[in-house]
Amino acid sequence: MEFGKLCSWEKQGNRVVFQFEKRTGRVEILTPEIFNVFSGVVSEEHRSKAIEGDKSVAVDFTAAEADGVVEISTDAVTARIYDDFKVDFYKADGTVLCRDYRGSRKICAGLSDELKALKEAEGHRCAVMATDETKGKYICKDIVSAGHKDDELSVARNLYAILRDFDKQNIEFVYSESFETKNVGQAVMNRLIKAAGHKIIKLD
Repeated sequence: MEFGKLCSWEKQGNRVVFQFEKRTGRVEILTPEIFNVFSGVVSEEHRSKAIEGDKSVAVDFTAAEADGVVEISTDAVTARIYDDFKVDFYKADGTVLCRDYRGSRKICAGLSDELKALKEAEGHRCAVMATDETKGKYICKDIVSAGHKDDELSVARNLYAILRDFDKQNIEFVYSESFETKNVGQAVMNRLIKAAGHKIIKLD
């Protein structure tokens, strides 16, 4: 999903709305610690599966631009928004919390059974998030389909529920297939890469 250069931005209540060359995006400040970053692909209606319930409270925050970078700050967190809607997060003391991925991405067709077997041999519990088309190709004990490979919306809808379920089961390592980086697939990949701490396994 391409956004292009940042053209303009404005505060709207507890949101900061950004206009880029190709798309719009917004950052909603729900609490001093929770920022919701969103851009509507199919609809501007947003129902987050990462944030359960209504966490929104009145928050004092500042927003200012310098050298083409917009900085949004509360007492606890600072977000810096760049061209192409790249967003980096910092603690109040400047410590990095999360940086958006800016490297190139290589779409891989599958996962390594050898790597999963190695982790399990070491005593770790592993799981695979595959698709309906590829679920039967893996030998891992815990395999979940995120939906049809050609139905990006179903994958996006299922993603957070699957990750939460893995967490409840105390799964230590989750291996996910990659998805085409078009439309909703780009948003899915962004979420997966952030959840993985930007750890990407490239397969030939």
